[in-house]
Amino acid sequence: MMTWIFGLLLPKRDKEMLLGDLLEERLLIESSTGRREAARWYRRQVLRSCGPVMWANFRRGGWLKTLGAAFAGYFAVAILVMASDVLMSRLLAAGRVLYPLVSLAAGCAAMVFGGYLAASMRRGAPAVLAVMAAILGVLSLAATGDQAPVWYQIALIVMGPVAAMVGGRMRSRGRGET
Repeated sequence: MMTWIFGLLLPKRDKEMLLGDLLEERLLIESSTGRREAARWYRRQVLRSCGPVMWANFRRGGWLKTLGAAFAGYFAVAILVMASDVLMSRLLAAGRVLYPLVSLAAGCAAMVFGGYLAASMRRGAPAVLAVMAAILGVLSLAATGDQAPVWYQIALIVMGPVAAMVGGRMRSRGRGET
């Protein structure tokens, strides 16, 4: 998982080489010091590299395109969620147990679509969309108080980012990327 997330940050032209070098070095360390120490070294290297890689992306201007694609995905999610809420309010009683479950399913499906859409515009955008969803979910939980059940809000905070990443992964597989 850590390798996949780090790979999202890397420029496409450097991704295979950098990840290959890291894996090769990890295998050398593993042969001399053991699996646990090699895994620890690998995690440290990836974590230390994230900042410089993100800074390099920022300096190249790719961050703006990625952020724009993430916002476009989020906008699409918002439209789909509002449309599903209107439809559900006509079909289901808002206070019933079924309403939040159907709303959660519709929201996750919308977020999968948003992640897919964001990935079709920019490779790293689903990860940014996932972070946006988590942050906005926490802010919503803090701001709305008891308007929605707490289990529902926590489920959105957890499932929303996962759904965005799933949508991005579906798009990547459609292109033959890993």
